[in-house]
Order: sequence, then structure tokens, then C-alpha cells
Amino acid sequence: MQTLTPNVLRESIQLIHNCQELVRVISLKSDNERICKLSVKVLANLLDAEQSDIIRWKKKLLDFGLIEQEGMYVRVVISDVSESPLGITNDLLMLIAEEPQLSFRQQAESLGLEQKQLEVVYGYLISVIM
Repeated sequence: MQTLTPNVLRESIQLIHNCQELVRVISLKSDNERICKLSVKVLANLLDAEQSDIIRWKKKLLDFGLIEQEGMYVRVVISDVSESPLGITNDLLMLIAEEPQLSFRQQAESLGLEQKQLEVVYGYLISVIM
């Protein structure tokens, strides 16, 4: 696993931001059943991103349960990233970036979590980094 350097923190926070933008666009472009039929190419054009980035971000959204695959399309499950495992992972990353000296217990308290819950969030963090 990568060390949680300032660069890895920044890249991880940026990845989550990009995922937030992608789920926002998918939500906006979804039909009444919350299904988005836009291709990766169109999503890349809308977000001014590479298609490979859209595929990577889409995989993260699938992994974190914000979207689900519906044949060739995707269905929005959770449109508010802040209310998802990806959102609490972002909160942890921001906390580590702002206060790297905090102990595990202090991190849990700052995030309003039990220590066991924070262990789960660290699992999510590993998924973001990988």
C-alpha cells in the first residue's frame, strides 16, 4: 500500500472530487428511473476529462455503491456523495491533511465515529488509494 504522503492525500481528495462531479452529471442526465444512458465518451466531453479517467471514476462509484450497472447504462443509487462511504472517506482525508498529528482515537472523535467505524473508513480509504 502507498504511504499517505501529502501528494497521495491531494490525489485521493481530487479523485473523490472527480467522482462527485461524475455522479452529479450522471444524476443530471438521468431519466425518471435514475438511469443515465450517456456513453463514456460523452461523459468525458461533458467533464473535460479523458475516457480512461471516466472509466476509473465510474468504477469507484460502482465500488462504493453510488451507482449500479444496468446493462450498458448506470442507475444512480446515491446522488449525494457526502452521504456515502466515499463522503466519509473524504472527510477522513481532509482531517488527516489538516491535522496529521491526531491519534486514531482523536480522528474517530473528530469525525463523530466509534473507533470500530473508523476502522471501516480506513478500509474505504485503502480502496480509494488503490
